[in-house]
Amino acid sequence: MYRSFFHVLTIALVLTATVPSPAEAQVKKDQKLEDPVPVTLHTKDNLDLTAVYLKSNRGKEAVPVLLIHEWEGQMSPYPKLCRALQQAGCAVLAMDYRGHGRSNKFINARGKEETFKLKTMNRRDVDAIMRADMESAKRFLKEKNNAGELNLNALILLSIGDGAVLSANWTKVDWSFPSVGSRKQGQDVKGLIMVAPKRILKGVTIDTGLNDPRVAMLPMLITYAKESPDAGDAERIASRMEAIKRRFKREDSLQVVAVSGGGGGPALMNQSQSAIRAVIEFAKTQVPVSEQENPWIERP
Repeated sequence: MYRSFFHVLTIALVLTATVPSPAEAQVKKDQKLEDPVPVTLHTKDNLDLTAVYLKSNRGKEAVPVLLIHEWEGQMSPYPKLCRALQQAGCAVLAMDYRGHGRSNKFINARGKEETFKLKTMNRRDVDAIMRADMESAKRFLKEKNNAGELNLNALILLSIGDGAVLSANWTKVDWSFPSVGSRKQGQDVKGLIMVAPKRILKGVTIDTGLNDPRVAMLPMLITYAKESPDAGDAERIASRMEAIKRRFKREDSLQVVAVSGGGGGPALMNQSQSAIRAVIEFAKTQVPVSEQENPWIERP
């Protein structure tokens, strides 16, 4: 799987490379990017999840991006996107959550390995992804934060398709943890990127998360293909967020990018330069890092 991921990543970069300006070439020469690294995320309910980490070259100023793929999908279609985010200065973690990709095995009560059956996975599994899988990803990012490799206090969630349900609802959970004295526990998600988002996943609705004022106030990017079957959901989500943000006088914190074509999330992130540019620009500009805004904090 990892070899395939790196192979696809290399091919994608070669095929889509553009000629850099002299200034860009010098930056790339001075700030060499490290190769993606395979990692294993261990959950509190004893699952091992497959993931890939792309380290930033900006240390404590790096905005981390957690990629949350679509249901019945996996991280493998997104190496080009992950590498582009890394080139923009972000630290990137992409994982296959339970039941998907290389994270499709578990140990049953008899101690034997079984394979998740996607068709029978239900709301309990969605809850487990948010409760355990997302938390294991955040725990990994916290370790990298304390190692000075990124700034967890500036976390962006980048979701594809149904993954938007997971990201919106987990953001609500993240913002429910107040700091205790000088100890920061949550409130790390500072931006949401939703690619071809869907409204419902196994009975869990995106509205539960997006209706929370703390989530609604965050900078958001919604991008989708206008001729895609997913366009209806994306347009309804965008319309609802426009109304909510208008009520909070935060209209400028919502970006909606509708592109021509009919591709879903994977196609959008591999074929639409407009959508890819919007994602990269959002990650570079919408979550600032400084001593005044989203400062780096060592985590307990």
